[in-house]
Amino acid sequence: METGDLHQIELLPCGTTGKTQGIRGDLFFFPVAALQDQFSKMNWMFFEIKGNKVPFRISKFEDSEPPVVHLEGVDTPETAKALSNRQVWVDVYHLPEKALGMMKKTNELSELQNFVIFSEDHQSIAKIIRTLEYPSQLMAEVERDGVVFLIPLHEDFIQDINISQKTIVMNLPFGLIPAGNAISAEESE
Repeated sequence: METGDLHQIELLPCGTTGKTQGIRGDLFFFPVAALQDQFSKMNWMFFEIKGNKVPFRISKFEDSEPPVVHLEGVDTPETAKALSNRQVWVDVYHLPEKALGMMKKTNELSELQNFVIFSEDHQSIAKIIRTLEYPSQLMAEVERDGVVFLIPLHEDFIQDINISQKTIVMNLPFGLIPAGNAISAEESE
């Protein structure tokens, strides 16, 4: 192997496994939205085992709904069960640039619980309860005046994110926010 072939491994969460499938040790796989169309081209996935990320070669990928993966060395349902319902990582070196950008943004945006969304004119809109990943869009489940609703966390709407103050400034289309009073600054803390 030439020195040019070496690269620093940087892992990003790429989805989760589900239950085992069949008698060969296959696993259902639920990739993040950014990788929906890319994962069939991947060769490796990483699992955390005893505190270390361990690589498994993907020997077969079925592009079904949900996708099914078969990993080298995982040949029985019993072996696969140890890897079921687990977080999976992928080496960013093997990701197309567009998918990598989407994944990094998704990972950043998924950490927004308890952030407060403000309009561009500094009006408090809602507080984020949690983020939800839909097939084509990351959504914020938010609460305002006891009403829970969803706001798309789309890059076109996000104007600014302040991590230290836990605030997001958004320019949201008319009609996306239910009518009612804005939450006060005291409620947002």
